[in-house]
Amino acid sequence: MKLLCYDLPHGKVFPENSIANTTGLRHIALRVDDIHASAKRLKQAGVKMVSDPVVVPSDVISHDSGNKRLCYFPDPDGILLELAEYG
Repeated sequence: MKLLCYDLPHGKVFPENSIANTTGLRHIALRVDDIHASAKRLKQAGVKMVSDPVVVPSDVISHDSGNKRLCYFPDPDGILLELAEYG
């Protein structure tokens, strides 16, 4: 299942758009309750994770929910997706 797919015309791929900190909308984050379990399910399904879940340093991001954990992975088209857990 895809959220959005353009079959035609074919677009261009820009490698710098695959980097999470590139200016502009480059990825979408999916909030999960258990990031380790979610990442494990993705790996078991054959998804190549960019990294294991990591804790974002509190001096990088601040919010009312406490800590943030995240990890990235590409969708089948190579679009960067993020799993995010707060608390």
